[in-house]
Amino acid sequence: MALVPMAQASAIAPQKINPGLAAEIEAWSHSDMSSNQWGLEAIRASTAWRTSTGAGTTVAVIDTGLDMTHPDLAGQTVSAGYVWQFGTENGRTVGRLRPATATPGLVQQLDLIGHGTHVAGVIAGNPNGEGITGVAPGARVIPINLAAALTESTKMSRFATAFTAAIDAAIRDGARVINVSLGGAELELPWQALPRSEQERTTIAASRRICAAIERARMAGVITVVAAGNSAHDGNQRSDPGVCPAAIEVGAVGPSLQRAYFSNYNARIDLTAPGVGVLSSVPSRPDTPSAPG
Repeated sequence: MALVPMAQASAIAPQKINPGLAAEIEAWSHSDMSSNQWGLEAIRASTAWRTSTGAGTTVAVIDTGLDMTHPDLAGQTVSAGYVWQFGTENGRTVGRLRPATATPGLVQQLDLIGHGTHVAGVIAGNPNGEGITGVAPGARVIPINLAAALTESTKMSRFATAFTAAIDAAIRDGARVINVSLGGAELELPWQALPRSEQERTTIAASRRICAAIERARMAGVITVVAAGNSAHDGNQRSDPGVCPAAIEVGAVGPSLQRAYFSNYNARIDLTAPGVGVLSSVPSRPDTPSAPG
């Protein structure tokens, strides 16, 4: 089972870049890009900001981590958050959610994939007149890095363990909103059916654990927002955690406000939001400037 970030429109900077182009990107990154963020206009963000910019709200971003040095996210985090790590204890592979640090160390908060930094920028990018602006620039983010649990080889049961730990940490740390822009294909077998194999039983049990964690968040007054998925063109199969009743499931639209070709659709989807050509922050690379995406 593949458990992957729902990267809808993120462009990660290349490892090697022409010096002239790098200088051009560097200069561009210090300009105000908000006019190029079509999604802010589509959702009438400026009107919403008259009522609230999200100040006082903490958003836990369960994703691939965060570039803590990114200028568009400076001052936008509550803490360095958490990192899921696998290790060996008594000959067994075990995972732990560990408090992270913003500086180099054993549990440094990083984003080697780029998706989490992109999502965090969409949510709470700093309105400092340079780079991008988030939908809720007054909100603050707790990054919860589950990159280690998002590999092709990760079993659904192990992902469920990491996910439930992340949800519980978000609740404990005072998040009012949890964003989950990742997921994995669920069995087509409905929960009510009799599992046909041990793998199906394990997968369904893991799915129930994921949904139980989101229900715990709901009972604690925490909203969990999840991506509907990006496989409409490949079977349109529902995925975890989008199948969870307590989650708010969100699909993607483009600038025309029509459903994006890749965005999953079903009768359960609660909302749609901009998900094509979304300009946001990406992590800096050794050979590229630290610039928004």
